[in-house]
Amino acid sequence: MAHIFKPTYTAPVPDGATITTKGGKPVARFSRGGRMIDAPLTADGQRVRLETAEWWIRFKVGREWKRVKGFTDRRATEARAVKLENRAAQEAAGIADPFADHQARPLPEHAADFIASLAAKWCPKHVAHVAASVRRITSGCGFKRIADIDGDRVEVFLADLRQGGLSVQSSNHHLAAMKQFCRWLVRSRRTAGNPLVHLDPGNVATDRRLLRRILTDEEVGRLLYQSARSDWTIRGLAGRDRAILYHLALGTGLRASEIASLVPESFDLDGGPPVVVVEARASKRRQRDEQPLGADLVEALRPYLGSQRPGERVWRAVGDGIAAKMIREDLAAARVAWIAQASDPGEREARERSDFLVKNSPR
Repeated sequence: MAHIFKPTYTAPVPDGATITTKGGKPVARFSRGGRMIDAPLTADGQRVRLETAEWWIRFKVGREWKRVKGFTDRRATEARAVKLENRAAQEAAGIADPFADHQARPLPEHAADFIASLAAKWCPKHVAHVAASVRRITSGCGFKRIADIDGDRVEVFLADLRQGGLSVQSSNHHLAAMKQFCRWLVRSRRTAGNPLVHLDPGNVATDRRLLRRILTDEEVGRLLYQSARSDWTIRGLAGRDRAILYHLALGTGLRASEIASLVPESFDLDGGPPVVVVEARASKRRQRDEQPLGADLVEALRPYLGSQRPGERVWRAVGDGIAAKMIREDLAAARVAWIAQASDPGEREARERSDFLVKNSPR
């Protein structure tokens, strides 16, 4: 039967310690880590006996007893003790462990394989977010091998991050990435089960940092109208360019990076129905996508695309993180114009207090 314990070691009696007796034996009483402890004295009274921070596991393999270092968390160490004892029993019975080789590999090697598999299917931005979340959790929890992954420790780690200011939404993203990694470990036959399968995401509604809503028809109209008449240019995109860009994004739901990949040949305006094609290399899910276009959007795109050079990206400037800044500027300009059009001071004051065209810009 495996059991866990904390080995002891000796250290000099701390300065300021009070020597007293406990259970008829001399002990040194002092503060350590913010709490008072009573440490037994050695026979000569010059040193104290202390326990290690980590638990250790003692289990039997055949006729031999082995000791393995566990964790500072007792429950995590107990869980590993069960796994080690079960593996030892299987080996003694001549049952080969199909996961033994993978279990022996460092966890970062598995994570690197996982990220490489994602890179073949998803866009670089999504892969980078998942990789960062997996690294943050595995490093923060101290996971070194697959067998170390423990749901309770992940749950506690994320709770600590939220206490430190991390939003529930971001915490959920971290958890989703780690669960995706664990599902991949099972699918790729590197472990038998997913240790995080029982963990649920937090309720985002209880920690809403930014209230979002969709643009109204009036707001969409004002954004497009104001953008088309804007006299400022950003990264080579004049007001008319941005107005068509926003019209396309609102009418198709395409991401900024996908729009940045489009060339005039990406559009089939005479098809049945008219479509815009996003090639697999630019799609988040790494598949060729065809998005239907509405009649009003086709009408706006036809003369605009006719003035573009074949083979050149139409809105290449939006692909390097400038899209959010661009739409914030145009939304702000549209709001200023809307307030200025108020018919009297009372209406102007009411519009200034309104969130019209304010709380919709991306952060």
